[in-house]
Amino acid sequence: MSEGAALIPRHAFLLTDLEGAAGVTHWRQTRTGGGPEQEAARKLLSGEVNAAIASMREADPTIRVSVWDGHGTGGLDWALLSGADHVYRHDHPGSFPAVFEAATREPDPIDAVFFIGQHAMEGTGGNLAHTYSSTRVREHLLNGVAIGEFGTRALHAWAVNIPTVFFSGDDIACREAQELMPGLVAVEVKRSISVTEAECLTHEAACAAIAAGVARVMNGEVHEEGVTPRFQPDGPFEYREIKRAKWGLVPRPNRRHTGDDLADVLKRI
Repeated sequence: MSEGAALIPRHAFLLTDLEGAAGVTHWRQTRTGGGPEQEAARKLLSGEVNAAIASMREADPTIRVSVWDGHGTGGLDWALLSGADHVYRHDHPGSFPAVFEAATREPDPIDAVFFIGQHAMEGTGGNLAHTYSSTRVREHLLNGVAIGEFGTRALHAWAVNIPTVFFSGDDIACREAQELMPGLVAVEVKRSISVTEAECLTHEAACAAIAAGVARVMNGEVHEEGVTPRFQPDGPFEYREIKRAKWGLVPRPNRRHTGDDLADVLKRI
């Protein structure tokens, strides 16, 4: 691509999480055993994903769309999901790295990443903010810099030349995304009050906002230089996971991955 080229996807990869959807504000809506509240939350996220896909297809009926349910216990209601060409379950073997690599190896590989319903990283004050595990993980560090789920996966994609062009979640999560990639389209569907409180758009308004944001991408408003990460660590790379103590007292083992290839290091998370 030439410098400044508009990034209009032909095969979009939608990476979804549950905590960033409008109307999802408390942990009980997101964890195993949440019952009717968890099922209702899944319906909200599925509606937001459907709105994004519909907006893509309105702009380009030939676009291919792959969706990965990135919530650990499952965040999508599969019966409600519509318009995707391929879907990957939350419990797909190998999690995000395996799903993402499979999508890049297809005959028609993905060429842009969209985050729908993503939360902010641990310690930011965002609604339902955490990094990979709200109960076990305290912090992830890449070459000494704190990095959340969005940053890890967006940098993984960038390392194999696939841009991240869209993000939706709360205001703090959107700010986190734009601090890394200022030119992506970010859509706030709620404003954080605390980790378990937020002011949300109605479901209909959130879906409309997401559809309008996706339309901006499809209309060529995202450009290559705008989604080049501000944080570009130099190799060799070190990724560390710092765990919370179990029951506040018993230490859990931390993890560390190193290497000279950024994508290879990040896919081991």
